[in-house]
Amino acid sequence: ELYRIERRTFRRLNHELSLSFAVIEGDNLNEVIKDRKSSTTINISAGGMLFKSSEPMPLDKFIEVNLEFPENFFYVIAKVQRCDKVPFQNHYQIGIKFMNLTNRVTIRLQKYLTAL
Repeated sequence: ELYRIERRTFRRLNHELSLSFAVIEGDNLNEVIKDRKSSTTINISAGGMLFKSSEPMPLDKFIEVNLEFPENFFYVIAKVQRCDKVPFQNHYQIGIKFMNLTNRVTIRLQKYLTAL
């Protein structure tokens, strides 16, 4: 699709980073969190990311994510925007949108991604 319109605010970078995540249960984002799982990113931007998961996740579900960079880490609350089963493989691709990043953290994250 040569003329596809890009709707993303931030450019995505295909890069593998370690992360851990947990599904938030209940309506309160500070409430009970299910067991934490480890994964890796497929791509990432300052607005969200795509990562691998062994289990599907419902759309609009909130998750807590700890994203590990070589010299720092980011803790964010994110909302599941996409969940696709990868054909012939035993995992899902989960697309999330970061929900609670301040401008300062967004700029810091952009700097880290630019340096990769």
